[in-house]
Amino acid sequence: RVEGSCFVIEGEFWRPEFERFRMLYDAHPEIRCLELRTSPGGATYGALQIGQMAQDRGMRTVARGRCVSACALAFLGGERRELGAPWRGEPTVLLLHGSFDRTSGEPDWLFREPIRAWVSERTAGRLPADLLDEALRLPDPAGGLVVAAMPGAGAVRLCAGEPARGVCREVAGASARSLGLVVP
Repeated sequence: RVEGSCFVIEGEFWRPEFERFRMLYDAHPEIRCLELRTSPGGATYGALQIGQMAQDRGMRTVARGRCVSACALAFLGGERRELGAPWRGEPTVLLLHGSFDRTSGEPDWLFREPIRAWVSERTAGRLPADLLDEALRLPDPAGGLVVAAMPGAGAVRLCAGEPARGVCREVAGASARSLGLVVP
């Protein structure tokens, strides 16, 4: 939907959301902002397309609340990217990982290379290839590269599973800004 001067996508990324975004995108060529709110992810292909459209238009992207999986891929389309304020009490967290089959929950290797290429391009190569590969290879869809919005640049952890289970390690010296995930 359109709210003020931003497109807003809230919730999952499936084909209907992509189609609605494309229609709104065409109907409102003046809008240069995309706000992503509390999304558990969804379809990788549609998210990459939304991200590409955001890049083509030179949009600013803002994540608020949990922006997981496909949401993180769309977020990376922004020329300027920021982790916004919490949404409805939920802290802002970006989680980047590989693609998973929605039926079986197994890794979907078909999208591994397109995700790697997109993330590398959008972070201008600042996200180390070995760290990105590790995040893309994780077998648990609850895990990945986790960036928590904090004052400043944001803390970065790599989690083998659900971050709340504490199976994470801090990525020493890394921040959302230093890895090119957030661009002022």
